[in-house]
Amino acid sequence: PLYKDDIVKADKIQVLWIANYKSWKQPHLFFDLAKDCQDINAEFIMIGRIGNKRKQTLLNKKINRLDNINHLGELSIEEVNNFLAKAHIFVNTSLDEGFPNTFIQAWLREVPVVSLNVNPDNILGKNNIGVHAKTYPKMLKDIRILISDSKLRTSMGENARRYAKETHTLDNIENLIKLF
Repeated sequence: PLYKDDIVKADKIQVLWIANYKSWKQPHLFFDLAKDCQDINAEFIMIGRIGNKRKQTLLNKKINRLDNINHLGELSIEEVNNFLAKAHIFVNTSLDEGFPNTFIQAWLREVPVVSLNVNPDNILGKNNIGVHAKTYPKMLKDIRILISDSKLRTSMGENARRYAKETHTLDNIENLIKLF
């Protein structure tokens, strides 16, 4: 459904990562991003379920070493959407995925996506709704640019919402029915 509430971004730049902690989701890369962006006034937020206590202990140790990252654990879809509505950038570090629902959730809330590997049908660049980084150094560079360039970030966010509304909401149901 189309997100209809007002979209009010947090004062401090928020960079979100949303996924369950599985090796192919590469959560360690999000820690690397937070570590490599300590000189920037931005908050890195991780949302997702951790598999076991050992992983939780390791995660807590990593988080405690950095001032700019928080882990919120598993949240409801409504809570995730509320965080997305305040966020500025959504990061996907997965090795591979089909079409992530989190992309659509982010776009409907004017949040551009920076994805390391996942870019179905080259959708990110083709629609100017995010960035397909392909490498960690490029992902870091792209995130730093989006953090510092509010005009670019806002433009991508507006494009993302428009694209998601036209393509991924019930407003588009007639086109979907025709496809079937």
